[in-house]
This record gives sequence, structure tokens and C-alpha cells, in this order.
Amino acid sequence: MIDEPPPARITVLGPDALRGGAGSRFTGDGRNLRVAVLIVLSVILVASVVAVAFAVNAGFGAAWQEIAARRAEDQARRRQAVEAAMREDRARAARSSEPSNPADWITSDDYPMAALRNNEEGIVTITWAVNGDGRVDDCKTLRTSGHDSLDRAACDAITRRARYPAVPSGSLPRVFTRRVVWQIPR
Repeated sequence: MIDEPPPARITVLGPDALRGGAGSRFTGDGRNLRVAVLIVLSVILVASVVAVAFAVNAGFGAAWQEIAARRAEDQARRRQAVEAAMREDRARAARSSEPSNPADWITSDDYPMAALRNNEEGIVTITWAVNGDGRVDDCKTLRTSGHDSLDRAACDAITRRARYPAVPSGSLPRVFTRRVVWQIPR
């Protein structure tokens, strides 16, 4: 007789055998392990985004402050240039004893910057009164262009530049009317 080993038995493990022992909560089907890994990755991602946001904010904060400072300087320079031009206009008008040319009172240089940026055009009709010394006393809009900045610019230019011959005191005020066509210079 030949001594043969007994035939091998095949054992099929049931679902309880795959879960592992009670010692580890990350064994078995791996669900708990996947959840833990996802939580750790989420925390790392949020921390990274917050760190990048702080870094970007610190960099842009300085840049925004620099831009704001430049804008303030530009506005101050523009304001000074406008005030200097107005002083020059007044001085030129005071030196001139002859009435100025009405065609030169409003030029394309008087076009308001806000109206240029907004592509605003229109026709405004204004009226103004002249006092005894030949200067404009009052300027009003009779028919609007539809844009306040254009209406104001027309009256500002007339008030600044219009000069008439002086008349004796006690004379009736002189009143004039003019249409101003505001068209964006091309």
C-alpha cells in the first residue's frame, strides 16, 4: 500500500472572514480607509488654498495701494492743470480790452473727459447775461443735450471766456443765446 496524503480540502471563506479581526478599523472592505484618506486630502487642499490666498492678497494689496497712489497723483496733476488754464484764461481776458471772438469761446479742448469716455454727444442751447463790465453773470441751459456734463461744460466755457465791451452802469443787462454742438473729435 502506498501512503498517500489525504486529498486537499478547498475552503471557501465567507464574508465574515474578509473583514479581518477586531483589532484594526482600516481592514476589511477598505471603506473606512478611503474615507480617512479623502478627509486628509481635503484638509490639505483647503489649507493650501488658504495659504495661496493669503500670499496673493499680500502681493496684490501692495500693488493696489501703489495704483491708488498713482491715481491720486494723476488727479492732483490734472486738477492743477485745469486751475492753471483757468487762471491763464482769466488773465488773458483781463489783458484784452477788445471783445474776444465768440467762435473761440468753446473748443474741442472743453469736451468733458467723462463724456468722452461714455461716448456722449448732443446739442445744448444756452443763454447768458452780461453785466456792465462785459463779463458773463449768469449762464443757463435752455434746451439740454441730454447729458449734464455737456450742458455744464458749455456754460463753464462761456463764463470763462466770453468778453463784451463794457457799458455804462444802469444799462439793462444784455442777454445772449447760443447752440453748442458737442461732437466727439475724430
